[in-house]
Amino acid sequence: MIVPPHDELQGWLSDAEAAELVRQTRGKTVLEVGTWKGRSAVVMALNGAARVVCVDHFRGDAYAGAADTLADWRRQVEVFGVRDRVHVLVGDFRAVLPLLALAAFEVIYYDADHEYEPTRDALRLALAAAPGAVMCVHDYAAGYPQVIRAVDEAAAGTGRRVRVIDTLAVLETP
Repeated sequence: MIVPPHDELQGWLSDAEAAELVRQTRGKTVLEVGTWKGRSAVVMALNGAARVVCVDHFRGDAYAGAADTLADWRRQVEVFGVRDRVHVLVGDFRAVLPLLALAAFEVIYYDADHEYEPTRDALRLALAAAPGAVMCVHDYAAGYPQVIRAVDEAAAGTGRRVRVIDTLAVLETP
């Protein structure tokens, strides 16, 4: 498995989380909601994801800090040679997701807003539109109680079991 060091490709994805994402996405079409500087997108593409479509407004947030990260994202995709498999849609995910054919994605990876309502809404939309997709959510951890709440509610509402690897929640199909 190829996982660039954090000083070469910034992000908060642990090696265990990266390994799980790679396992879930190898050979598949992936939607990544929230990409920041592209660490997880690059890792998935380097390790066999067929296609990764990233949605982000690239303005940062209260957790990562306010910053324009689109240039960093584009540079990382180029430097690591995955431009042919990683694509970007720039905009707020709440506006972009309803425009996508979500059923076309086999894996949906959410690492965007860390508040309850946006996380809940993204999960509801994704799970309703792509019921067969594997759903992964980053930051399922004590520091993000709103993410935990939204994930647990989504899982309960769909009969999925939540399996956690470090801070990566995988909502497994029943």
